Amino acid sequence: MFARINFTCCPAISTFAENLNINPMKTIALKIPVFILAGMMMVGCKKAKTKEVSQKWTVFDYNEFEEFQNNNGTYYAHESIFSEYTFKINYISEPGGAASTAYEGIVNLHTLTFLADGTWKLDLEFEFEEENGMGSIDEFEIKTTQSGSWNFLDGHGDFRKNERIVLNTLFTRSETLATQFDFDIWDMTTTLQTDTVTYLDGELNEVYVIDDVTDKAMILTREGKTGEEYTSIFSGEIYKSTEVNNKTYKLIK
Repeated sequence: MFARINFTCCPAISTFAENLNINPMKTIALKIPVFILAGMMMVGCKKAKTKEVSQKWTVFDYNEFEEFQNNNGTYYAHESIFSEYTFKINYISEPGGAASTAYEGIVNLHTLTFLADGTWKLDLEFEFEEENGMGSIDEFEIKTTQSGSWNFLDGHGDFRKNERIVLNTLFTRSETLATQFDFDIWDMTTTLQTDTVTYLDGELNEVYVIDDVTDKAMILTREGKTGEEYTSIFSGEIYKSTEVNNKTYKLIK
């Protein structure tokens, strides 16, 4: 299994991964200090209007790439590729290495809604199967909802007013319906786990560039990179790390 899944915009995937115990890097990840240096790199933009953005969009293409590495040899990366009807989650175990598919399945629902009152909501439902080694198939159905507030950013630097959008997450809810082999009773069982998280206003924000927008289609992109450097008070060793998180939403009416 792959080292880590951590979807900001798709929290159910992260929750489900932890429930399946497929997160061997979890202990290491929890030890990573808070990033104190942050940068946002964005290219391409188009000025938008509230009435253009304020619609219920179908996500026909979503891509995310996340990568972490430090000078102690720790490395993990994953990429998620969602089309309108199918999805695939890949992992990469070493810098420059080939991607291996960890999970793939069916997308039943994937919408992103912006309302003129400044609120937004993402709904995602997907399912997949996995061999359990006992001659049967485990089945998983995941439903997630994420919501919050949104607004345009003013002009700054190379960006004009309304060429960028902020998604402020306030609430997430995920349900994982799992039918899988239970080794305690030596039989198949079905369980439903629900996880709900609320955030303070401004606690979880993401800035996207509006690459293109019409009343029928919109493209949102985000290229994020954070880094850190400090010296250990015990060994004097210099610790350096970087984390990349890039996302692209392609939306149609």
